[in-house]
Amino acid sequence: MDRARVREEPRLRRGHQVRLRALLGLGALAALLGVAFVISWPGTVQYLTTGQVEMHWSRAMLSSLLVVSALMLGVTSFLMHMLELIAAQRDGLRALRPPDRIRPARRRSA
Repeated sequence: MDRARVREEPRLRRGHQVRLRALLGLGALAALLGVAFVISWPGTVQYLTTGQVEMHWSRAMLSSLLVVSALMLGVTSFLMHMLELIAAQRDGLRALRPPDRIRPARRRSA
C-alpha cells in the first residue's frame, strides 16, 4: 500500500473502545436509575395506596442522590463525547461527517 494514501484513524474512531465505553456508560446510568427506583418503590406504592408515607427519609434522599448522579453521568459522558469530536476534527486527519440529525447549511447563490 502507498503510505501517502494510508491515513490514521481519528482519535474518535479507534476500534470498539468507543462502543464499549458508551455501553459501560449506559450500563452505569441504567444501574443507578434502577437502584434508585428499587429503593423508592415501597414508598411510592405506600403513597399511592394510602396517601401517606412511612418510609425512612434516608431512602428518599439516597434515591434522589442516585437520580442526580445518573443525570450528571449522562451529561458528563455527552460532553466528553463532544470534546472528542472536536479534537478529532481539529487533528485534520480527515473530516468527520456530521451526525444524521445535523445538516450543514446550504449556501444560496445570489
